[in-house]
Amino acid sequence: MFLSEIVAQVTSKAHASFSTGLTDIWSRALSYHLFPGTTLSNFFSNSSTHGAGILYSSIQSTPSFTTFSSPFPITVIDTRPPGFQNLPPNSSLPLNATVYEATPFEFGSYDPDLSAFIDMKYLGTKLNQLQPASSTSCVTNFDQAAFIAGSSSSIFFVSN
Repeated sequence: MFLSEIVAQVTSKAHASFSTGLTDIWSRALSYHLFPGTTLSNFFSNSSTHGAGILYSSIQSTPSFTTFSSPFPITVIDTRPPGFQNLPPNSSLPLNATVYEATPFEFGSYDPDLSAFIDMKYLGTKLNQLQPASSTSCVTNFDQAAFIAGSSSSIFFVSN
């Protein structure tokens, strides 16, 4: 039931026209262990959100963050560049692999090939020359904290 519930959640993301992959499944599995909502009694049921809906951008409004009594979170996400799968086993990540960073305020990369950031609350919005592709297509609530955490530890994340 645990795995089938996770697959169903990821499938609903795909039905909303978002790309999905193994990192989505990994992220949802991590959310059962890292985020509020899961207890021993509801672990194998769908009676809890299991961390779904917790947004990385919502850190900005938590009392410990606004009073500067908690650390400033910066999550680093390494990617495997195209063609990495063709390298010999146990190869190191190439130096030209894009490295992203996520903070409660923004997501992006200083990498010379990208050198851009987007407001965290609009993560998932399709851009055209750093502007929303259309005035009615801004995406919100895509910055799921579990997905950010899962992306930072995923061995499946490949950049395009």
